[in-house]
Amino acid sequence: MRFAVVLVLPLLLLLQGCVYFHQSSGTANANEIRQHLVLQLHCQALELGKIGRNHFSGTGRNAQGEFTIEVQREVDQLKFHGIYVEPAKGTFSGSASWNKSASGFLGQRKSKVAEDNSVGNP
Repeated sequence: MRFAVVLVLPLLLLLQGCVYFHQSSGTANANEIRQHLVLQLHCQALELGKIGRNHFSGTGRNAQGEFTIEVQREVDQLKFHGIYVEPAKGTFSGSASWNKSASGFLGQRKSKVAEDNSVGNP
């Protein structure tokens, strides 16, 4: 019994110091996508719902006005297209992708963030 404690205790202490976190646009859920697009599109409000595994739709509001938005995930990239409703008129489209990870071992933390954003008005 003591032999098992001697082997297991150091292993538990070692595992306690390990941390791993990974988030990417390829695996993000509707809420994570909404949070990212709020920052990218400078929204005061954005509601986004899941239509299919890789298809999201919703409504929002930013400085230009209220809009509807469709978001389609293609592997690790999100492509979106929005249409402004009254009184503003026009459209916008763009893409977003990100990859965030953090890992640690015995208190040593490492993090990495990579983002690629674009917005255009066709």
